[in-house]
Amino acid sequence: MTPQGSGALPAVLRLRRLGVDESRRALAAVLDTERSAAAALAEAEAAIAREMRQAASLDAGDLAVEAFGRWLGPAQAETARRREALEAAQAESTRARAVLAAARAALRAAEALAERQEAEREAAAARREQGRLDELGQTARPGPQEE
Repeated sequence: MTPQGSGALPAVLRLRRLGVDESRRALAAVLDTERSAAAALAEAEAAIAREMRQAASLDAGDLAVEAFGRWLGPAQAETARRREALEAAQAESTRARAVLAAARAALRAAEALAERQEAEREAAAARREQGRLDELGQTARPGPQEE
């Protein structure tokens, strides 16, 4: 239902719709960041698992095991950094979802107000029309003395 008439409500509805659209775009961007962070973490964890398998294989010599030992510390630090980045992205997506939910609720409230106002306008118009019809009916009927 579209509001009719003037006043601030049509502008509020437009702003609320823009707010919902902007919140959706922001959430989409944050979810992209979260997906990228999850992929980066999975990649780092897979690299550690792969290198660990190679170092543990029977074919690996002492040099390979020592190289793995030197590599593992920085790799674990990188994995921890990526895990923190994912957790931050997840927290941001939770916040963005809450912002979108609030924007949707504000839009629904404005739409409900617009619907109530429209219903009130329609009811007032119906009352005016009924009053006009009642008036016409009374002037068209013969009075008690004219019978």
